[in-house]
Amino acid sequence: ANIISKPFCIDTNSEAIHNYIIGKEAFNDGKQFIIAPRRLGLIKKVTIDRKTKIEFTTNDRIIIEKMKKNGIQFFYQGKEQNITVGFTKKGFDLYKKMFLQKPDPIQPILIDDDKYILEFDCSYFQLQNFLYKFGKEAKVIKPIELANKMKNFYHQAYSNYNK
Repeated sequence: ANIISKPFCIDTNSEAIHNYIIGKEAFNDGKQFIIAPRRLGLIKKVTIDRKTKIEFTTNDRIIIEKMKKNGIQFFYQGKEQNITVGFTKKGFDLYKKMFLQKPDPIQPILIDDDKYILEFDCSYFQLQNFLYKFGKEAKVIKPIELANKMKNFYHQAYSNYNK
């Protein structure tokens, strides 16, 4: 597939496994552009398009800096809010041991003997991919739309086992 893209930078993910071009990519027949990562190893051909004018706004630059900080391989929707997650003790211990694609909390909200609540400023996509492996040991508290996405994911998985 041909993709119209204006590169902003080339960077590596935090695990230093892959290199990515971060830039604006066209969708909706070129009528809209989003900030997107593209793994260099998957690019087969490049054609230069000097006609398409694509500019980077201040908000685009903020999103790109978040991507570089949290994981450049993850898409941002641009409307992300901070994410609050509650962990069980087992879930928090698992979180501390993990490395790959792990979002760093911006602050602990509460940590005591049986409650571990952390706040994150990363893409919803990154947090979803990271939390899927926690099962009942972690729960998105807010924003509610992300909590509902996770709930629906687990409900659908549960339903598959009850057919």
